[in-house]
Amino acid sequence: TNDRQGNIWLLSKGNLYVSIPGYLRLKQVPLHLEKKRISLLQLRGIYYDSVTSQYYGAVFNSTGIHVMDSNFNTVKLIPSPVINNYFTHQQAVTHKITRDGKGRLWTAGWENYVLSPGKSKFVNAEKEFTSLTWMKTKGDFTDVISDKNGHILYRQANGKVFHINNQTFITDTIKTTFDNKDEIEIKAPSLWYDAKRHCIYLVNNNGMAQYNLDTKQIRAIPLQSLYGNLHGYQGVAAPTLNWNGDLWL
Repeated sequence: TNDRQGNIWLLSKGNLYVSIPGYLRLKQVPLHLEKKRISLLQLRGIYYDSVTSQYYGAVFNSTGIHVMDSNFNTVKLIPSPVINNYFTHQQAVTHKITRDGKGRLWTAGWENYVLSPGKSKFVNAEKEFTSLTWMKTKGDFTDVISDKNGHILYRQANGKVFHINNQTFITDTIKTTFDNKDEIEIKAPSLWYDAKRHCIYLVNNNGMAQYNLDTKQIRAIPLQSLYGNLHGYQGVAAPTLNWNGDLWL
């Protein structure tokens, strides 16, 4: 993604990079995460709090959310529930983090956690709010963001999106199917919410569509717009949005 100063930020395999105007290549940003004895810690998602100038990091294989200062030093670890099974040992599997319009922090991963204002640790979302018990039946989630109204959007790997009202917790399930039969590949976008148009982009392996959160109308994006004259696996689309909401591939 890019910031307002024109810097380009890249998060890849737990490493953070930045491209500052005037430099010819990406510079790695050192991450000073609290050490873990068993598994390597990987930063998967970041939420920036402009009021405190702190970063909240969703860290894979950790035991909570890492609060970091402007130099990415961990100043606090907010505990979260952990998972103990064949793949993990007393660790959390979190991918992304965001804040809603009520000041709550939400994470997405194998389990979904929430931290309400005034609380000292994250808890399972469905235990904090019983109307969200459906989350336990849906499997894991890969991303969570908040829209311009402060409501929550959870996304799964299959492209399905759940739009949660931050007051009533009434949830809209957003999904679509595509008739495309070609051998194409469209990767999940890193940025998929356009705040200016208040729409999201629904993506699965063989199609992409724009969904308007106000009108609840879906508009499929023609493959010609994505691939041009390419056919089959000649083209792999990796979509994202810039600061103005323009779609890039």
